[in-house]
Amino acid sequence: MIARYVDKWNVAAERLLVRVVQYLKTPREALEYHVLGNLKEGIRGVNILGYTDADFAGCPESRVSTSGRATYLVAGDYKYLVDWSSRKQRFVSSSTSESELAALEETVQLSLFPALSFLRSIRDGEFSVILMCDNQAVMRAIEMGYSPKLHHMAITRATDLAWLHQVCEKQKLVKLAFGFEYKTLEIAFELIKRKSIFDPYLDEFVSREDNHMRFTGAPAD
Repeated sequence: MIARYVDKWNVAAERLLVRVVQYLKTPREALEYHVLGNLKEGIRGVNILGYTDADFAGCPESRVSTSGRATYLVAGDYKYLVDWSSRKQRFVSSSTSESELAALEETVQLSLFPALSFLRSIRDGEFSVILMCDNQAVMRAIEMGYSPKLHHMAITRATDLAWLHQVCEKQKLVKLAFGFEYKTLEIAFELIKRKSIFDPYLDEFVSREDNHMRFTGAPAD
């Protein structure tokens, strides 16, 4: 994203570069994973939990929305983060529901199904797959398998409501649930507000108020 400003560098580009450097330089807590034991024995009782969200028109310049997802393997009281993503969508969405639906389908195809295939390759049996979504309009559209306001997405974005209806309502491969423990696009490694956290050459570009920011990420609970 910063490369777009190489030929037209400005203050906004400078601040964006500083944000990236801040993110890379900020100390972060390590993710801890509890060992389940033997792989084939430990895989029993493991289910899949996914979160999906979209930031409608998140890019102030292109007005392109951002898709976010996080997928966990859940074993007892432990969650194991196995996949996460936050990236701009390929098309401009005309509504929040449109961007949310695109993010949801991407999560099912690129995250939940690969995780399910992995578990099935290790052990036969049924696994629970739950996808958390915070947009009730999208959930109702998937439940019905059709929406007059979203049917154009099958042509313009190859997002098929009928296929999602088949997966979620008919075959029961994925169970949709409303709610969110956290916003995938809003959870961040938060910078600690302290003096001299940055190198001197960064301090001239960053004010003290900017030292407390949020960045995209999806750390495990």
